[in-house]
Amino acid sequence: MKKFLQILGIFCLIANLVVLSVWSTFENTFRSQDNLPSFTQIKERNNVAGELSAQQRHTVRKSRNSAVRIISYSASMDGIASLSGTYFKAFNKHYVLTVMHGLGNRCAFTKIIVDNKFFNCVEYAVIDVMNDYAIIEVEPITNRTPIGIPSDLPKNQEWRKDIPMLTRVYHTGYPNNMGPLTFDGKIVGYSDEHYIYANSYAWSGSSGSGVFNERGKLIGYILALDVGVSEYGVDILEDIVVIVPTHHVDWSHFFESILGAPNSQLLKALEKYKR
Repeated sequence: MKKFLQILGIFCLIANLVVLSVWSTFENTFRSQDNLPSFTQIKERNNVAGELSAQQRHTVRKSRNSAVRIISYSASMDGIASLSGTYFKAFNKHYVLTVMHGLGNRCAFTKIIVDNKFFNCVEYAVIDVMNDYAIIEVEPITNRTPIGIPSDLPKNQEWRKDIPMLTRVYHTGYPNNMGPLTFDGKIVGYSDEHYIYANSYAWSGSSGSGVFNERGKLIGYILALDVGVSEYGVDILEDIVVIVPTHHVDWSHFFESILGAPNSQLLKALEKYKR
């Protein structure tokens, strides 16, 4: 009987220690709730996954910090279009590169939205119907960091190593009026028009999103999604994204327009950014 009571006492002691340990764990967990980061801290643009390489984190941050949303009213379409774009700086002026489709005829009816703040379109600097892009001069945008043009573009033969098959790419945009949302993907092919196909994700509103490679170079902008036709009808392939390379942009014409007159030295320097 005495031995039984001793065993029972030891058992009760162990049970009490276990209960105290479990309670302490729960108490520490509940107390730690007070130290949780705010949602603002979690969604902060520079909060990027730590398992990415330093270069990948730099590129994702560059993509997120330069991404903007554009809304534009078009009387001909009798509605408002939502686009994505990339904020950049050139010769101390500020611009957004986006697609031409969806833009209204008047700059006054086009606004840039960042963090629920509106910024004005100053003028349409360049409109290119054939390659479907627009360069919009805008007022300086707070809470965004412009990339540099032409410094953030690939140069000449760099294009070969910057967009080979299965290169990882990143883009940030505003699909379906959400965002900014950041996606990665891989180059999976090329079209006869010299466009790039990437296995990623996009939707209505993603058009105009700037696409960066792992080196942080702006290699293109999203034009559209692929469309497939089968015996069941027409399907939109939202995971195959069509990208227009930035060497389709006539940067010489752009710089000539903002300088007001041809500058042979500048245009010669820009030759290295052509394909």
